[in-house]
Amino acid sequence: MTPNVQSGIPDPDNHGGSGNQIAGPKVVANLDAEPLAGLMDAVNGIVESRPRGLGGDVAALMIQGMVASYQSELRSARSDARRWQESNEQLAGQLAQAKEANATLAAELSGMKKQRAFSSLGLTLATVLAGLAVDAYKSGADRFAIGSGAIALVLIVGCWVIPIINWKGK
Repeated sequence: MTPNVQSGIPDPDNHGGSGNQIAGPKVVANLDAEPLAGLMDAVNGIVESRPRGLGGDVAALMIQGMVASYQSELRSARSDARRWQESNEQLAGQLAQAKEANATLAAELSGMKKQRAFSSLGLTLATVLAGLAVDAYKSGADRFAIGSGAIALVLIVGCWVIPIINWKGK
């Protein structure tokens, strides 16, 4: 059987031994390469050399246009993915800073609550000592009255001044 020259359909017994095939472009794997570059080169090569291999001129041009469109969409998607990844990394850093600040503030708040409890206890004890100092002075125990009054005064001043110093420092 001879090949039909007019239709371009090869003879079924011919297994391509005529030697008229052209080697395709070399595809180099590179992560930063243009997306779908190898496929685009292959389609362009087929469109230029044998468009009937893709179903004719019109079908070849449609396939070429579709691959070009997919290439553009993939490029855009990669760009968006990089931008979102950078944004995600930035937000992760901000989250870590916020967690650190939150832990610091929680520790300070816990310390302030404990300090307030000790301050309240100290003021209560100072009030009791001041009352004992007045009773001791009335009953004639001057040394006890002066001692308990001095301790009450130190506690009152200490419980008022120490929290103010700590608040100004923080």
